[in-house]
Amino acid sequence: MDPKAKCVLLRGLPQRTTNDCGLVAVAAVLSRGFPAQEPNVILTSVSNRARQLFGEASDVRCMWTVELALLLTEISPPCTMKLQFFTQVVGVNKDHKQLEFYSSVDAEEEEAVNACFAALQHRCVPVEEKVLPMDYIVNMVEAGRDIFIVLVNKLLLRHSGVLHCLGRCASYCRRGVLPYVGHFVVVVGCSRREGTVYIWDPDHKHDGASPIVPMSTADFDAARRSRGTDCDTIQITLCV
Repeated sequence: MDPKAKCVLLRGLPQRTTNDCGLVAVAAVLSRGFPAQEPNVILTSVSNRARQLFGEASDVRCMWTVELALLLTEISPPCTMKLQFFTQVVGVNKDHKQLEFYSSVDAEEEEAVNACFAALQHRCVPVEEKVLPMDYIVNMVEAGRDIFIVLVNKLLLRHSGVLHCLGRCASYCRRGVLPYVGHFVVVVGCSRREGTVYIWDPDHKHDGASPIVPMSTADFDAARRSRGTDCDTIQITLCV
């Protein structure tokens, strides 16, 4: 790690199931607002509130990015953070129904997602149909007050130059296709000198070590722009 790199420190636990990366990412961000609470207590609160807001299956299914933003507005202590939401499509992108990852999305779920966007805007969280330039993310993270929850294609994540899902990627590449697997990470730092961003990855099995892992800026940009992500990004400005 570049000794001159600035990273926002988060406390959290690795994800426990295939689909709870979003809840784990939210709990890690909330650790900034609840410094006296243990990570497992914060994660339990996040999971319980998710079930209340989005249904009993919310802690075992894949979460929508807008649901994570709503959870942050629900649980974060007052005046600890400000949110902005960026996406290519407000609502469900119908073009993604060709992807296996979104094949089960029905009209009822589309309606629920639209309601989440309306609720987010009702809470005065800016929502923009816009793809954030990578330079903007780097600039804001470098300033030390902003972090970003970003939806990426998990199959394109590279830690220290190694594909996160190397075996699966190799299999797909031999068949000439790379599908989409949604995954949430938190961008917490960067190094311009090394051309690197530092991500807090819920699926990084840190076993007590730091879950902050380096990834080349170019590789990360490819993972977040992969078809299926809509470049969903939650910008979180920390006020504490």
